[in-house]
Parts: sequence; C-alpha cells; structure tokens
Amino acid sequence: MFGSIGMTELLTILLLVLILFGPKRIPELARSLGKGLNELRRAAEDVKNELDLNDIDKQPERLSKPLENQVAWGGETPDKKETEANNARTN
Repeated sequence: MFGSIGMTELLTILLLVLILFGPKRIPELARSLGKGLNELRRAAEDVKNELDLNDIDKQPERLSKPLENQVAWGGETPDKKETEANNARTN
C-alpha cells in the first residue's frame, strides 16, 4: 500500500507527526493533505484531457486504412467515375 515503507517506518512517522503537531491539529492537517492530493489529481486529469492522449493512440489505425476507404474533402466519398476521370486526365 505504501510502497517501500514498512510498518515500523510508518508508525515512526505517525508518532513524529503526533508529537510535532499535537492531536488537535492532526485532523486539520489530514484535511489539507486530502484537498491538496485531490487538486493534484484533478490537475493531472486536466493535463491528460488537454493532451488527448487517447486520440494519439488511435492515429496509426486511421493512417493504416487505404486511401480509397477514407472520406474525401467535403464529407462525401468520391464518385468512381469522377476518380477514373481524374486519373485519365493526369495520365
């Protein structure tokens, strides 16, 4: 749960906090720590959403599709006759 911190280290830290801050201030410290961690979590989520990492993962799939299957500019698929006419003009 706490990574590499063992039970004795955890108890020592809790005892030091109790001695330094006293029992009356510990709930206030815990509340402040919780709010800070929550704010940090929200900021990390905002950064992740801003970068939109999920779309980056999907780009190779989109680029690997054949060009004929993709929608042409303007939102319409190219007409087969139109494509053949364009190919004939360029050749």
